[in-house]
Amino acid sequence: MRIAAEQYHISRLRDVFRANRRRAAAEEQRALKQDHEMKILDFVEKQSSPLDPQVALALARAARDTLYAEGDLIRSRKEECRLTLEILDCRAEGLESHLSDANNQIAVILDMFQRKGLPFEVPTALLERIFSNPSPACGHPDEGSDGSDVDLNSTYSE
Repeated sequence: MRIAAEQYHISRLRDVFRANRRRAAAEEQRALKQDHEMKILDFVEKQSSPLDPQVALALARAARDTLYAEGDLIRSRKEECRLTLEILDCRAEGLESHLSDANNQIAVILDMFQRKGLPFEVPTALLERIFSNPSPACGHPDEGSDGSDVDLNSTYSE
């Protein structure tokens, strides 16, 4: 199952990379359209005669094409961000699961120490985190557990 999850993650990363290339292409197109529009504007500014209707039409089309290119760029950026956010959400969920597993492993080890009467030293804050419920994705476990899973008085020294 872990292999399937990794394959899915890699597939999603490839989607982000494709979206990144589409965004880069959209940025290039916008720059080209802006450059074309600026060249026409430069030509218009240098004219001493009234604006020719054909030049006015070319300028209006160039401005419109620049706006279309800007819209394409915005849409490609949004898609890239959406895909990146999906990956981050998946990673956060995976991290929360791994954190829960790690806390469970520590709890099992501490329980074994207690049952066998083995001494150990663990800071109170760490014990509180280990034996409390995990908070939402990527957060730290909640503070304030009473540590009832371990007898702190007999197995803990500060």
